[in-house]
Amino acid sequence: MKIKKEPGCHDILVHIDSSDIKDGVLYLPESVVLIGDWVIQNQPDLVTVVAPGLSFIQTGNFRFCNALTRLEAPELLSIYDESFYECNALTTLVAPELRSIGNKNFNHCSSLTNVEISELYRIGNKNFYNCKALTGFEAPKLEVIGNKNFYNCKALTHFKSPILGNIKDKNFYECSALTRLEIPLLNEIGNKNFYQCTTLTDFEAPELTSIGDFNFGRCTALTEIELPMVEGVGNDNFDRCEALSGFEAPVLTAFGNDNFYGCKKLSHFEAPILTAIENKNFRFCSGLTHFIAPLLTSIGDRNFYECGFRDFEASALTSIGNKNFYECNALIVFEAPMLTSIGNKNFYECNTLTNFKVPHLTSIGDKNCYECNALTDFKAPMLAIIGNKNFYECHMLMNFKTPVLTAIGDNNFYQCNALIGFDNPTLTTIGNGNFRYCNVLANFEASELTSIGNKNFYECDALIGFKAPVLPSIGKNNFQFCRSLTFFKAPILTSIGSTNFMSCSVLTSFEAPMLKTMRNYNFDDCDALTHFQAPALVAMGNLNFNNCLTLCHLEVPMLSTIGDTNFFRSNSFTHLEIPALTAMGKENFRRCDLLVNFKAPVLLAMEGSNFKECDALTRFEAPILTSIGDKNFYECKVLTDVETPVLTTMGEDNFYRCYALTGFEAPMLTTIGYDNFRYCSALTDVQFGEHRYTTVKSVDGLLTIIEKSKTLNEIEIHTGFIFNDCMDGVPDLSETFLVGKDGFFAHGETVKQALEDLQFKIIAKKIKREPINEDTVITEAYYKTITGACTQGVKQWREQNNITEESFTAKELLPILEKTNAYGIEKFKALITFEIS
Repeated sequence: MKIKKEPGCHDILVHIDSSDIKDGVLYLPESVVLIGDWVIQNQPDLVTVVAPGLSFIQTGNFRFCNALTRLEAPELLSIYDESFYECNALTTLVAPELRSIGNKNFNHCSSLTNVEISELYRIGNKNFYNCKALTGFEAPKLEVIGNKNFYNCKALTHFKSPILGNIKDKNFYECSALTRLEIPLLNEIGNKNFYQCTTLTDFEAPELTSIGDFNFGRCTALTEIELPMVEGVGNDNFDRCEALSGFEAPVLTAFGNDNFYGCKKLSHFEAPILTAIENKNFRFCSGLTHFIAPLLTSIGDRNFYECGFRDFEASALTSIGNKNFYECNALIVFEAPMLTSIGNKNFYECNTLTNFKVPHLTSIGDKNCYECNALTDFKAPMLAIIGNKNFYECHMLMNFKTPVLTAIGDNNFYQCNALIGFDNPTLTTIGNGNFRYCNVLANFEASELTSIGNKNFYECDALIGFKAPVLPSIGKNNFQFCRSLTFFKAPILTSIGSTNFMSCSVLTSFEAPMLKTMRNYNFDDCDALTHFQAPALVAMGNLNFNNCLTLCHLEVPMLSTIGDTNFFRSNSFTHLEIPALTAMGKENFRRCDLLVNFKAPVLLAMEGSNFKECDALTRFEAPILTSIGDKNFYECKVLTDVETPVLTTMGEDNFYRCYALTGFEAPMLTTIGYDNFRYCSALTDVQFGEHRYTTVKSVDGLLTIIEKSKTLNEIEIHTGFIFNDCMDGVPDLSETFLVGKDGFFAHGETVKQALEDLQFKIIAKKIKREPINEDTVITEAYYKTITGACTQGVKQWREQNNITEESFTAKELLPILEKTNAYGIEKFKALITFEIS
């Protein structure tokens, strides 16, 4: 043993070895007052230390002394740091004068059960760490505890410190046997203290004013807390305290985040002067039925998630953040007389909420009262703005009264199947998807409305009428499938988007005298609409008025452009004049079966298939029309008069099967495509630009210009030309002979060839109805036999489509015929036995 003597000072122990230990006992002379740093370590035979004069133990002593069971130091005042580390046999510490313990002392002393330190006033950090046998700790003069003391002391049952005022962080962490705490003067708690003290049942701290963060987490047996002086609670306290039934804090003013998470049995909370709650408090407190905070003015986000309230009253509350009262399925009444603003997703899926009283509310964010299936009435006399998806699928909402409401966002009132009426005299703006599927909404009043987005009133089956006296524009899909809508009145409306009024099957009146533009799919399938007047309309998009079966009157004096497929199958038109029309797309007026004449005095151009299959059309007038696309007047079987005196360009297949057309004059025409005038069996004379042909026949799909004719043996023989097309005023003509008898005709490059074809057609009549299988080989002769096509016509078809093969199977040939719209294709299809894909 080596002792250093300091003149005028106490003796200092600076070294020992194993020989200083007698029968397991290390006796230090009474003169030794201090043990220096790292002096006594790794002494496996050391059992007891007797140090009658020892006052100070410096850093790093008694480490790994695994047999040490007892320390007697009656004069010991202070232990510095990191002493008694892993003294696994140490059971008793006798130090009645000990005043101060530094850091990391007695860590992992797994047998330490009893500590007598009645004079201790200060403990540093990480002392008694993982002392799993320590059952009790009493320090009547203790004033300060640092961090991580008694961490994981799983046998500690009680702690008593009557004057302790401050606890820092992570003390008593995972002390799972701790049942009693006696700290009557405790004033402040730091962070993460008492975490997982799973047997702690009550906590009394009458002087406590402040709680930090993450305290009392998972204290699953904690049932009661009395904190009469606490003023502030930090974050994440009382997490999953599943047995906690109540919390009263009469002077609490500050409340942080994530407190009382998962406290399933917490039934009441009382904080009479609390003014603000931050975020994520009381989440999953399914038993919380009473919340008393009469001075509460603001609530942050995600508070009261899945709580058990039946009613919630907050007389001073002025603002609510987001996701509060989320899925509070027992909440029936919410009353906040001073509330002015609500954020997003509050009262989300509160399925029993029926009464909502917020007389001073001015704004609502998004998804509030979402799927509140029991809500029947909503009154907010000061509400001016609503965000998105509020009242979404509130199936029982019948009355909505917001007399100063000015703006609605998107998808509010979606599937509010009990909402009968909506009356908001100050409403100016509606976003998208509001009132969709409100199946009993019969009345909508919004006299100041200036803007509507898209899909509002979609499938509002009971809506009868709509008036919007100052509305200038409509988006798209509004009023689609409103099957009871009979009238629409918007006197200053200037533009309509797409698919508005589609399938409004009883709409009879549409008043929009200032309407200038219309996009697509409006008024499709409006079966009851008979008259359409739009005196200011200048442009129409596509597919408007399709299948308007009773529409018979169209008054659009300023309409200058029409897109595609408007008025398809509007079967009640008989006479149409569109005086300002200059351009038309394609397939407009197709299959207007009763249309007799059409007049467009300033029409300049139209694309394809307009007037296709108009079975009653007899007259078409367009005096300044210059250009026609393809298949206009296709199968207009009674068309007799076409007036287009300045027409310069014609596409293909116009006048196909116009059986009644006898003549055609277009003195300015310079460009003609293929196959115009096919099957125009009454056609006798035509004029294409400067070329006038006074005798023509349209047979076998070919327009033939006749120059000479004679009859021989009852056979008509004509000499002339086949008209192929015309480019830049120059016709493309092919010399031909045309012969005919008994309704059969044939073309040929020679008379002999034409007569052979004619004879062949007559004979072939007997066999041309034989069935055709998909593998039947079709030669040119076979095709001419069954269809009546002539050699010259087939030759022309081959050249135009670059076809060189001599034969095809029927399955191979069919798609080629369909693609090229070949002469005789219908006869060919009538004989095939295989399925057409």
